[in-house]
Amino acid sequence: MKNRHLFWIGLATLGMHAAEIPDMPAAYRANPSDVIAAASAATLERFPDADSVTVDDRLHTAYEPDGSDCTWDDEWIKVLTEKGRRAHASLTISFNARYGDAGIFCVEIVGTNGQVRTVDFAQTLKTATDNSSMGSNIVDPLHRRMSCAIPGLAVGEIRHVRYARRTRKPRMKGTWADCNMLEYTAPILSTVVTVDQPAGNPIRHALLRHAFSNTVTRAADVPLGNGRTLLRWTARDVPQAF
Repeated sequence: MKNRHLFWIGLATLGMHAAEIPDMPAAYRANPSDVIAAASAATLERFPDADSVTVDDRLHTAYEPDGSDCTWDDEWIKVLTEKGRRAHASLTISFNARYGDAGIFCVEIVGTNGQVRTVDFAQTLKTATDNSSMGSNIVDPLHRRMSCAIPGLAVGEIRHVRYARRTRKPRMKGTWADCNMLEYTAPILSTVVTVDQPAGNPIRHALLRHAFSNTVTRAADVPLGNGRTLLRWTARDVPQAF
């Protein structure tokens, strides 16, 4: 399977030290009405091999000159089969507490009638040590998993989650790098990736790997003020990878 993703590198010197992760800026979230309308095209008839469809996914990162950052994800997935329902009946976020933290802001279910049900994820929210690396004889007690249950999700409904991962201590001071998958084992109707880069420390390399069929476009960079710049990529109608 060919994976299409973006890879960035930037260099830098100041950091973010907020006590709590702020919620995703509203300007970078999806419009709920637009998502619900687009979801009507995500059907088993159109995608007979899919268990779910990513209707809309907004990934926004703001990084600082020292390499610290925060990445938010506003994700809308429509469930098409029972297998897909089970796969999305919970949310898990991995992070390393030595370098940063994570937070969940919103968990909702959009019913087939368009009504939105808010999930009280705090009732099942937990953070535990991730021991998945023990099979490789690597044990890091600061490798954590934050998770919550999403009860009541049914086939045909949309799971909407919004969460963030934050890097407070860069692994290499003054360097920032990231990659994002723009192809997955489920079809993607729309994914938008935005990066808010700081003044005096622009991204040196931005690469789109294994591009095909013109499914990914890059918009013109937008000045944000204070010398910061917004970079934006959009992926649309990306076929399911097998």
